[in-house]
Formats: sequence, C-alpha cells, structure tokens
Amino acid sequence: MKLAALGRSRADWLLGMNLTRALTLTHGAKERKLIAVGRVQTPTLALVAERDRTIKNFKAVPYFVIKAEVSGGRGSFTALWKPSDQQEGLDSEGRLVNSAVAKSLSDKLKPTKTAVIRTTETVAKKLAQPRAFSLADIQLEASNKYGFSAQETLDTCQSLYEIHKAASYPRSDCQYLPESQFNDAPKVLAAIAKTCPKLRELVLKADPTIKSQTWNDKKITAHHGIIPTQLPVDWAALNDKEQKIYELIGRRYLAQFFPVHQFNSCSIDLDLGSELFVGKGKTVTSLGWKIVYEHQTDPDSDKTESDQILPSVKSGDILKVLKTETKNELTKPPAYFTEGTLIAAMEKIHT
Repeated sequence: MKLAALGRSRADWLLGMNLTRALTLTHGAKERKLIAVGRVQTPTLALVAERDRTIKNFKAVPYFVIKAEVSGGRGSFTALWKPSDQQEGLDSEGRLVNSAVAKSLSDKLKPTKTAVIRTTETVAKKLAQPRAFSLADIQLEASNKYGFSAQETLDTCQSLYEIHKAASYPRSDCQYLPESQFNDAPKVLAAIAKTCPKLRELVLKADPTIKSQTWNDKKITAHHGIIPTQLPVDWAALNDKEQKIYELIGRRYLAQFFPVHQFNSCSIDLDLGSELFVGKGKTVTSLGWKIVYEHQTDPDSDKTESDQILPSVKSGDILKVLKTETKNELTKPPAYFTEGTLIAAMEKIHT
C-alpha cells in the first residue's frame, strides 16, 4: 500500500505537472489556455471521447430475427431460429441481413404447425452471493437505481460513516470482508433490523452461520467493503438519500447470510420446418440469497428470453407451433456513459 501510494504520487508529479506545462506551452500559449493532464483525468476523458466518437460514427445495421412461439403442455415458450454453418444471407457476426432470404424463410415456416424435439439439456448451476460494495460498486448501483451522481453517493456514504456512524469507511476499492469480522454478524444484523424497517423480516430469516466467499482475508486491500456497523440509528433521523443508500448497503450485507442461488439452465433444440430453433430457459430450484432482492432490482436482474420457464419434454416429442414471426431489428450504438457506468469502465480500463 505504501509503495502504491508513492507510485501514484510520483505519477501525479511526473505526468500531471510536467505534461500539463509542456502541452500548455506548446499548444495553449497563443490562446493563454491551460491544457491539463492528469493520471486519472486524462484516461477518463479518453474513455468518454472514444465512446462519443463511436456513437457519432455509428451506422445502424438492419437484420432479421426469426422467432417461434411453441406450446409445451401447460404453457408456451419462445424459441429463436439458429442458422446453419452453410446458411446464406448472414453477415460476419452471424446475423441474417438479406431481406430476400428472410422472406423466403418466413414463407417456408409460416404453414408449419408442429415442431419436433431434437435434444434437450438441463444443467444445474449455482450463483454465489454478491460481494460487499466497494465505493465504485455502490456509485454504479445508486446511479442505476436512483439516478444519484457519483458525488451524491459518496457524500451520502460519507455522512452515514461520519455523522451517523451507521456504515463503514466508504472510500474503499475492496469488495471483500475480513474473516475476523464474521463473528460480528449477529450484532450487525440486529442493528440493521433496528434501523431499517423494510429489512426486519429478512433479518429474522438470515442465517449468521453461513459464510459466503465475501469473507476472505487474502482479498482485503487497505479497507474492506462497505457494510453497516453494529450501531443502530433512528430511521427518521436519516434523510431520503441516506435511507436509500443505507438500504442498499444493508441488503448487500444481508445477502451474505442466505444460501447460494440455485437454478437449472435449460435448452431445447427444435426441428421446425427443417430449421433449427433453440429455446432457452431457467428454472429456479432454490431462491437462496435472491430472496433479499425479491420485488427489487437485484445485481443479476437483466431479464431475457433465457429466463423463461421451459416445459418438461424429451427427444422426439411433438409440440404445437402457435406462430412464427420475422422481426426487423437494428443494431444499436453503445450507450452514453452515465456517472455510474463511467466509474465501472474506469475500474476495468486495464482489461
């Protein structure tokens, strides 16, 4: 940590001061304009400029998606057309871009009323508890959920830490917790229950004997992840932002004391009109820590067609095709950075 701080200090001096002077004298002297260079500022501006340039120069590419809605007993599910290796009309990304080929396929598939199961696959999977918040993580979460700026989130975390003593030190880049604090869990959970009315029932269901992967001394840096303290506070004494941030921190901590989330990842390959269609789905077998985020936006809440529930079928079964449709789609440019997504990109700039 000492050498890292020394390295940052020297980088600020060598890059920031010297390059700022050099560029200002070279390019800004005539206009009396300061051209600032910074160890963090300059690569961050480069990220934003590159994203803006990509969006400005982006040209949407039209393509076609062919879907089938298939009935599998108690319910229906959606399957997507998967082109073969010899399929014509595809671009380099494997998208169907030829309108004539798309129409030919659509006309061919429209009369088809049944589909035959080629293969099925079910794989049992587990999803571990989300790690504790680092500052960047909670800034991203608060930006996505509440539209808070990075500074608003930092200031709120700081007030929870300094004024209310309700949360741990916020300026941390670590997502892990020291194993020495694991035995403090019952007291921290009790403080959460006394502080946040919304979380009381969850605290009663939590199991403080569960030790998630978040507790790991080998991963601890200068500071551990952001968590609630053992000190309960009056909920009414917190302002709206403080309540929202405390609840985020409290839920993330609570998630550590529920079992891993378990589910079956399912896939069905269908022969529909001599074309391959694939339906993907997921069946939850044990909700686990995701109970903490029921009716909430949890860290893995992006809903796709892979989250649909597939029927229990076997190879050779014949299913009813309710409809097939060909949808016109356009490729989309990357989104402009928000403060939250910019912070996340800054964390991964080395990758």
